[in-house]
Amino acid sequence: MGKDEGDDGDSEPQYALVEYVRGIRSRKWEILMGETYRVGRQGSGANVEVDHASMSRHHCSLAVTHTEDGPVLVALDPGSTNGTFVNKKRLEKGVGLTMELPG
Repeated sequence: MGKDEGDDGDSEPQYALVEYVRGIRSRKWEILMGETYRVGRQGSGANVEVDHASMSRHHCSLAVTHTEDGPVLVALDPGSTNGTFVNKKRLEKGVGLTMELPG
């Protein structure tokens, strides 16, 4: 995720989630400050659908929010079958992981 180029400064920062397949950028989803996005497997009706066998129907939720220290990404696994991993560590069901973003 990174700040979109071309931000005029009048709106909240926008970010993007980018999918790479075999090292090639295949898709990009715009992520808006304050919105929550459901991530799930292809055909699940999620905001962000990923075609991969390891994806659960409702794999995780992502949101970008602003704190006193700046923007953060919050990732939450609702208890997906296959689990959500960040840096090879599985997220605990229902416990959000907060990561600082440039901003």
